[in-house]
Amino acid sequence: MVLDGFYKSLGLALVVAFSIYIVICSFRVQTKVIETLVSGPNDRSKTPAQIKNYNDEAEDKLLVSKYRKSYEDTIIELEDSINTAILSEVIKSAEEVAKDPKGANATISKINNMKVFKETLNEAMKTLDKK
Repeated sequence: MVLDGFYKSLGLALVVAFSIYIVICSFRVQTKVIETLVSGPNDRSKTPAQIKNYNDEAEDKLLVSKYRKSYEDTIIELEDSINTAILSEVIKSAEEVAKDPKGANATISKINNMKVFKETLNEAMKTLDKK
């Protein structure tokens, strides 16, 4: 019987110690978040330069001047492929969409996603033309 009280006390002590540990860890995380949010403008003034460096490195890796024609051809072929896929999907699912437009949400979303990708390809081509 005496051991039952001892084990209960020991269990309670472990729970309290673990709870205190969790509270302390959460304060550390909260402190890091607050420090990040409150850090001064001096830290943020370097951000544009860092982003420009990252962009320059990415452009250097692409070697646009050397592979421009290949990149243009790739984008053109992808656009042709997407156009064909959109046409195919529209023809294939026309009956389904006509019967139940609300029930064909997945098909419509698929076609719209291909259209958005086509617009992304056009933006990529414009970006390539600026380089």
